[in-house]
Amino acid sequence: MDSRKKLSLFEMLKVACLKPSEYKNLLQQSVGKLIGYVAILVLLTSFATYGVSMIGFVVGIGGFENLFTNRIPQFQLENGTLTMDHPIEFEIQGIRFVADASKEEVTKSDLSEEYYSEILISKHNMIMKNVLQQYEMKFNQTEGLTLNNEDLVLWIPYIYVTLAFSYAVLYGMSVVEFCFTAMMFILYAFMINLVYQAKMKKGDLIKVGIYSSTIGVLLVALNNGFHQIIPSILVWFVQITVTLMFIRMAIAKNSTLEMIKKS
Repeated sequence: MDSRKKLSLFEMLKVACLKPSEYKNLLQQSVGKLIGYVAILVLLTSFATYGVSMIGFVVGIGGFENLFTNRIPQFQLENGTLTMDHPIEFEIQGIRFVADASKEEVTKSDLSEEYYSEILISKHNMIMKNVLQQYEMKFNQTEGLTLNNEDLVLWIPYIYVTLAFSYAVLYGMSVVEFCFTAMMFILYAFMINLVYQAKMKKGDLIKVGIYSSTIGVLLVALNNGFHQIIPSILVWFVQITVTLMFIRMAIAKNSTLEMIKKS
């Protein structure tokens, strides 16, 4: 009979964040459950970092249809040239949007370091910036393209598909980032195990490194979601300190070595 204590994902998250002395229950969980835990954890952190901003932007503009029909002035893009009733500039959820047809061209020097995402539009080109890349489109290279407010409304379903794809890419990047972060803490767990001869199994040390990373990555994600209301260097310091402390406590409570408990 399997004597392992089975935990729900929520219970696993609670223990990982608050009870390093009870990590023995986490170490009893299967590898499959660990993989599911990491997938959910990264989903939470990526949503806090990117998803909240995306949803906040859509809500802030009242939906894309409202943006294209009411907030953006009437415009016409034809023969590689943009004309519009008047310039517009606004910022929502850290995303800056500027459109000014009186300006001949925008350049990358017009981008601001204060925003992680920007859309700058001029008479002859457009520059877009996000956390992944910067991209420029010259209107004279879009031969035969005509565009106005009504056309944008028809594009709304494709815009949502693009946002979903972008989030999927960001989720994948978050998985890689978490694995890299966890790897550093796993190495620390191996080092503590070796120095104090705690004699924990390699698999358990890997689990300790992963679970102990939880509270730190959540703190970083929440801070990013709130546009770094706390200086990132301070949050990073707290993340490292708390995680290393959790690793030490977990190994102390889940090994037979008394030396580490007294040190």
